[in-house]
Amino acid sequence: MTEKDHTKIAQNTVVNAEGLTAIATQDSLVDQETVIDNGHTLVQTDEPEQPTVFAPENQLADKPINAVNTETVVAPPPVVPDAFALPQEGDVLNNKYQLEKKLGQGGMGCVFKALDLTQQKVHGKSNLHVAIKLLLPSLTSDEMLVLAFHREADRARKLTHKNIIKVFPSDIDGNRHYIPMEYLQGEPLDKIINAHGAIALSKAWPIIRDMGEGLAHAHDNDIVHCDFKPANVFILSEGDEVKILDFGIASELNKTEETLFNRDDLVAYTKSYASYETLCGAKKADPRDDIYAFGLVVYKLLTGQHPYQDKPATEVNLAKSRGSHQAPLSPPGLTKKQWQLLSQTIEIEEKNRPKNLRVWLAAFNPETESKAAQNKMTARVMGGLFALAVLAAGIY
Repeated sequence: MTEKDHTKIAQNTVVNAEGLTAIATQDSLVDQETVIDNGHTLVQTDEPEQPTVFAPENQLADKPINAVNTETVVAPPPVVPDAFALPQEGDVLNNKYQLEKKLGQGGMGCVFKALDLTQQKVHGKSNLHVAIKLLLPSLTSDEMLVLAFHREADRARKLTHKNIIKVFPSDIDGNRHYIPMEYLQGEPLDKIINAHGAIALSKAWPIIRDMGEGLAHAHDNDIVHCDFKPANVFILSEGDEVKILDFGIASELNKTEETLFNRDDLVAYTKSYASYETLCGAKKADPRDDIYAFGLVVYKLLTGQHPYQDKPATEVNLAKSRGSHQAPLSPPGLTKKQWQLLSQTIEIEEKNRPKNLRVWLAAFNPETESKAAQNKMTARVMGGLFALAVLAAGIY
């Protein structure tokens, strides 16, 4: 059925038969025809033909296209960046660093390869890269955690050594807290061990020496790493140079960190490489915490295995007290003296571990051991010759 309603527009507002409101000026009278067909409203005028608009009767918001809409159009709110959104490749920090590639992510932060835009402008090169460590945005509401993050940079910057990664001043861009550091190419030690297994002492010694010298330098500057492990040792692809990474939970010697986050609550350290004292809640760091972890890393480097099957020191100590602990065997290729020295580093009780890594390295050095063995052999040979000479003199 079709119903027609002819309406002359003589006022500003005209309501047609369907209840739709149209606005017209006094000077423009429109001969309007409204047609109802199958529940839809068709509006036609004597003006030039316009595109036909169909709208259900119950949707009063849908006006005929030739009617003037008096409703206020509200623009959508501007898109506000998510303050807790993870950084993305392509992001630029403070117009200084452009994030290019995500290298990894942990429980507290992520690391990107980034282009140093400032150095690019100065030197005109496009391959000047740094590594950018960012604190996860979801953690930035924790003031103590933010403080600890920036203290990591401050402490690492004190350590200028060829076997420790170079760190630059930390900075903030909005809600993004970050630490620039030198970009390294190579592999972490844990991946190397997993791929190749045990490494002979002759090849492992340069790595052992460099790890020890880097940690000794930190100790000389009153810094204890507190999370030393194979994943935090990086072997460069060129020259096999060693770099110690991640001083994120490093502590100052004999200082209680009352203003920092509780690393026990966050389990910020790696339990299988943490010292017994750390696992028992010691408040002050000691170089022997690092020396314990160092000994475990050396053992794994030489054997491909953790000496305590990745068990925490607390479990090892409990097994010892029950008489069920199996002592680790000597790695192949070590002298009796070297095994004794290595065994001391992985002692559960702190008092039984060496206090100074430099002294330990000098004593463990295979080259020193070799020279000592040669000197001992020479002395034996000379003693034998002397005895023969005395015997010969007596005969004649």
